[in-house]
Amino acid sequence: MANTYKLVRLQPFVLSMAVGGEQKHNVIDSLSIGVSATAEDDYAAYIDAKIKLPEPDAGAFVEFADIDERWGTEIAERHIADNNWESALDKMIEAKRVQPLQRPFAWQQSEE
Repeated sequence: MANTYKLVRLQPFVLSMAVGGEQKHNVIDSLSIGVSATAEDDYAAYIDAKIKLPEPDAGAFVEFADIDERWGTEIAERHIADNNWESALDKMIEAKRVQPLQRPFAWQQSEE
């Protein structure tokens, strides 16, 4: 069975610091990322990390308000690949399969 992976957390941590001799606010110091994996049989796993970013380069600095989704997603995807998170999540799901999965009866499910 193939698992489905989803980046569910992408949260920047900012501070004020000098960039190229100029004081900047909302400089991203680190990113907190989280990925969930869900199997076809409803077993799921989650993994997260806080990624410390390098000091910003004055020539390539982008103001916080101008950062787009792609910027953070690329950093997250690189970290996920470099650390084999999909494989780790697959193993976590396999380990969970030895335990019963809690599931409500049809008559216990809430109506939306």
